[in-house]
Order: sequence, then structure tokens, then C-alpha cells
Amino acid sequence: MQPGAYTGAPDAINHFDHFTPKLGFTYDFGNNRGIYLNYSVGFAPPNINDLYRGVQVPTLNPSSYTNYEVGGWLAFADNKGSAEISLYELNGKNEIVSTRLSDGSYVNENAGITSHKGIELNLKYSPVKEIHFRVGGTVAKHRYVNYTQQGKTFSGNEMPQSPSYIMNGEITYKPKYLKGFRISLESESLGSYFTDPQNTAKYNGFTVFNVRSGYEFKAFEVWINWINAMNKNYAVTVEKSDYGTSYRPGQLSTISIGIGYHFNKINIKN
Repeated sequence: MQPGAYTGAPDAINHFDHFTPKLGFTYDFGNNRGIYLNYSVGFAPPNINDLYRGVQVPTLNPSSYTNYEVGGWLAFADNKGSAEISLYELNGKNEIVSTRLSDGSYVNENAGITSHKGIELNLKYSPVKEIHFRVGGTVAKHRYVNYTQQGKTFSGNEMPQSPSYIMNGEITYKPKYLKGFRISLESESLGSYFTDPQNTAKYNGFTVFNVRSGYEFKAFEVWINWINAMNKNYAVTVEKSDYGTSYRPGQLSTISIGIGYHFNKINIKN
């Protein structure tokens, strides 16, 4: 393209390749119980918008990851529920992270070496047919092992905007006396995290509650959802920089009503 303020970068050819094996072992004990082991390698080349944006051609390296995972699953007696759990360790090399420059703009950089360790859990349980519990989430630790940004080293620091945990739980009631009706209370929770690579400021996270209800009649369905029922003022993400602290606000109390029709639903009359 003709030279200009944002065009005219020199011609370049970029080639990226990586060997990405995946090995797994699964053992099924029967009765819906089992364990598994996984080893895999991941690979992510730089985004084309980062390689050819403006008149500068950045020297971004592709990211590679090694992942180790062990987990298992089981079903409770009488088909009352199930549980799945996994532990993982993900090690990244040249992970691409977004960096805010002194002029307020953002640029992607390679972060050297990063470490991600955590545990994931999914649990479903129904003590009786009318009541259903569900909870899922992860507890994790994300940190820089070797990372220097604009002459400052952050090796050993926790990665910003990386919550200590993410959880989502729900209890649902489906009464016998009103077939097709459901109502549930849902909880969304995000743990604390550092808001800057220097680890000088921390956000405490949030917990919000949602109420969801619906009714199905033949092929029709109506629902009412009350998001953030307690009208909590919270932020989805918080970031600290030389310009101060920025917040992306979460959704305030909102009620939505909907109606749907299932064209492929077959109703059988006795």
C-alpha cells in the first residue's frame, strides 16, 4: 500500500509452525465412574492485526503451551447426580498479553514464561425430583514466571485480571403440582485479583444473584429472568494504569420477559 500515517509497512513474510502432540489415558471403572490423564501441547501464532497494523511490523513470537491434566467423574446412587473434577497445570512460553503504553494506547507483547495452575469442579445433585442443585467453577493461580515490560520486571507476580476463583451455582425448583413450571436462584461469583502487573492494587471481586423462571405448555414456552436481583453495583473488570483505575460496570437490576415456540417439538396425546 502507498505510504501514509497508518499504511505503507514494509513487505514481510511470516511463517509459524509447531509440533502439537496430545496424549491421553482414560480408565472406566463402570457404573459411571472413571479417571483420566492428559498431556497436550498448544500453539497460537500472533494475530494478523498485530503483525500488520500501521507502518510498524512488530516482532511478536508465537505462543506455545504445555498442559498436564488429571481428573475423574462419578455418578451418585439412584441417578441423583454426578460430579466431575480435574486438576491442571498449564505452562506458557511467549504468551501474548495486552500492554498499556504511556500514551494510553494498547499493544500486544510476548510475556516470556507464564504459569497457570488450578482445579475445576462440576457438581449436580437432586435430593428429590422437584429440587435440583448445580455448581461449577474453578480455583486457579496465574502468574508471570519470567516477564519484563518496558524495562520493568514482573517475574513472580500474579497476572492482572486473573481472578482467584470463578463460581456459578444454581438451585432449581420444579413442582409436581404445576408441570412445566420452573424457578431457580442463580449465583455468579468472581474472586479477587490484582489490577496491575506490579500487583500494587487489588479488586475484591463480586457476587450477584439472578432469579430465573419459566413455564412450558405444549410447544410454547414463556420465561421471566431477573438479573442482579439485589441491584448490586459492581465491576466486571478493573484495570489500573498510569492514567488511574478504569472500571467496566456490570449489569444493574434487569428484568426480561420472553416467549418461544418449539417448531420441532412433538406433543403426544394419550
